[in-house]
Amino acid sequence: MKLKEILETLKPVTDLKKVELYHGGENIGTIGQNRKTDLRIYAEILGFNDNVLGTGEASRGIALYAERAREAREKKGKYKFVDLLFQVVEESYELSGRIKYKE
Repeated sequence: MKLKEILETLKPVTDLKKVELYHGGENIGTIGQNRKTDLRIYAEILGFNDNVLGTGEASRGIALYAERAREAREKKGKYKFVDLLFQVVEESYELSGRIKYKE
């Protein structure tokens, strides 16, 4: 399945403001509405709740990114949030994700 088809199966994120990602208590990234694809995938793998993102969730996210994940492998740095998932898997660590909803 292609990324576009996968995104059509995911829950919409219209009520989300952003996803904040933390490692060791430090904010390492924020995904806002301006990055809808990343926001949908990260919200999905975090279960639309504040949650831990470990190797299992990262692997699932990589699968959801489909052809973008394959391209990210070949062109490191092009898709930073895909690269981050590969890093979580390869280095076996966990991130914390915080989901922020619109008020």
